[in-house]
Amino acid sequence: MTIREGRPSDRDALVALWSGIEALHARLTPDFFRSPSTDAHAAKQVGSALAEAHGRYETLLVADLDGRVVGFVHVALFDTPRSPEMVERRRARIEEVIVAEAERRRGVGRRLVDGARAWSRQRGAEQIVLTVWSGNADAMLFYRALGFAPVSQVLGRAP
Repeated sequence: MTIREGRPSDRDALVALWSGIEALHARLTPDFFRSPSTDAHAAKQVGSALAEAHGRYETLLVADLDGRVVGFVHVALFDTPRSPEMVERRRARIEEVIVAEAERRRGVGRRLVDGARAWSRQRGAEQIVLTVWSGNADAMLFYRALGFAPVSQVLGRAP
């Protein structure tokens, strides 16, 4: 398996995987996320990620297994604002990560996150963060096993 930057030729596989993320989010928080009836929204998200992915501040890494895209991680960099009282610092954020169901528990996700960490370090990130939606126990266990720990908690309610 190879971890490499995503390419436009990966689009169909990425859309299928991204649709899986959207379906999961719709199951976890149906009052906020709606399950898309088509892959149109996923295609729009993939198109945007691919367009931005090769810039200095964002990448889309894919897990390529014998010519098949079986997972991806989308990661972006953020700098703290410069001010007299703060030193500028860089943080990386994993926006999405998903592995095809048939390839889970085989090290694909770990390799993708390792790739995201290496990409982030090479660009000066001091920390890498991500969000796990409440109810996604498998993801929470996976990320904790990779050494991620809570740094904040987001609470929500209707306005």
